Amino acid sequence: MLFGPTAMLLLVVTALATSDWPANATPPFPPSWRTNDSTLLYWRNGTGYQDESTLRGYGLLLFDWAHAAAVWIDNGGAGGPMDNGAVLAEQCRRLKARANPAAKCVVYRNTVKALNQFADVSALLDDPGRYAGFFLPWKPRATYQSALCDLRSSGGPPLMPNPQISCRNLTASDVHVPMCDGANRSKCSRLAYFGTHQIPIVPGAGRNWANTSSPFQNLSCVAGAAGGQCDCGANPCGEYLFDFRNASMREWFVDEYMASAMAPPHVDGLVLDDSWGGAGTAGSGPSEEEKHCLEDAGLVPADVAAITAGWRAARDALLARAAAQGSYIAPTYGGDSLSKRAGNSSTACAKRMRFFCGPGAAQPAAPRYFSVMYDKVPPPAFGLAPTNMDLDMAYFLAARGPYAWVGSGPILGWQLSHWWAPGQTRLIEPRDFRPHWFDVEFGEPAGACTETVPDVSGVFTRNYSKASVRVDCPRLSGSIRMVGRMTDTA
Repeated sequence: MLFGPTAMLLLVVTALATSDWPANATPPFPPSWRTNDSTLLYWRNGTGYQDESTLRGYGLLLFDWAHAAAVWIDNGGAGGPMDNGAVLAEQCRRLKARANPAAKCVVYRNTVKALNQFADVSALLDDPGRYAGFFLPWKPRATYQSALCDLRSSGGPPLMPNPQISCRNLTASDVHVPMCDGANRSKCSRLAYFGTHQIPIVPGAGRNWANTSSPFQNLSCVAGAAGGQCDCGANPCGEYLFDFRNASMREWFVDEYMASAMAPPHVDGLVLDDSWGGAGTAGSGPSEEEKHCLEDAGLVPADVAAITAGWRAARDALLARAAAQGSYIAPTYGGDSLSKRAGNSSTACAKRMRFFCGPGAAQPAAPRYFSVMYDKVPPPAFGLAPTNMDLDMAYFLAARGPYAWVGSGPILGWQLSHWWAPGQTRLIEPRDFRPHWFDVEFGEPAGACTETVPDVSGVFTRNYSKASVRVDCPRLSGSIRMVGRMTDTA
């Protein structure tokens, strides 16, 4: 293994404000040119744990917060409040014990939303006498009109509904989101603000605020889970918000919350989400939160500025802690692809290739993520089809540096986890969009990529010890010729 409990890979996904995280740095572990080591999957199984046999051959796996929801919603059958974090860590343990002990396994945590489906968050929310100051409150004397809270927009495609709940306001004290649970309306949070955007719910008419039988990402609390209720502790399941003005909260956030997430020896790092002060509510609040949250929490611009400053202080403290233990933090994104770049034009292709292959250009030392893109085949056929597999894979090989990973599909596979196989017989699995190239060894590069006629031809080549790679931008094509073979491998 490249990593142990004292040397973790810490990867960061910031949904809307990647500039808030530091630039990439050279990782504190050796690079690898091996293909399997350089493959990536960002995954979410809509039901239980992912069958480890489907994950073999990936060097880096990131598991999203909604992964294995059917397990953590029922707390693994053990009863009691949900423990999302324990289930994500268990997926990493199973991956390494049963499939690939050398894989790097990364699990999700949010840096803005205090999600009480994580047991270490619900424990604090349920002890307001000690920890009320860790979470943003409602505005003073807040009320809501329970009879006037309903679904105003879905906000998502049919196979991935994303209910948007809105409560109408009759008085100045009314807030725009429910203060109580949708299934048990006697269970309320009167102290801490929370949103109901992407949370576990009891499906069915009258059982949740959206009156839907199709919860977001299948986050269904059914009869076996707390008797048909969602058990996130004493408070409703919700998207609460950390109050980063509180120095004690920031200390707990770094030294206990994040540290405990990184502690299991089979967990190599975290995928972190959201930020304060970037492209958030009203352009300056928390990212991906209900648009009235600042108003409903009674926050004025000075409060937002103080919370943003506190969030950045916690971020910097987390970076320092990671550095001290030999961990790595790198912002990530959905994967670089030529087949989806700028309308897939020859001009855009050549411009991108010259960034990596122009005179004096060096292969980047900082990590980069690439993607072999797949398109969703629409109903009624469903399924997936590669956009331009050879072009994307040739681009990866031509442009990659020593630290690089290639995944498949939008958001490195995550988006495809919500789609159906032909005939809707089952959801898409990783095996449905793993290109054959992911299991071919190309060796090590003999040098950087070059343009056959600099700044003119738009044709770029790079030689490896076992292959010759070509990206032809005028034709928007890519080819990989294995050494000793007469024709291109496809």
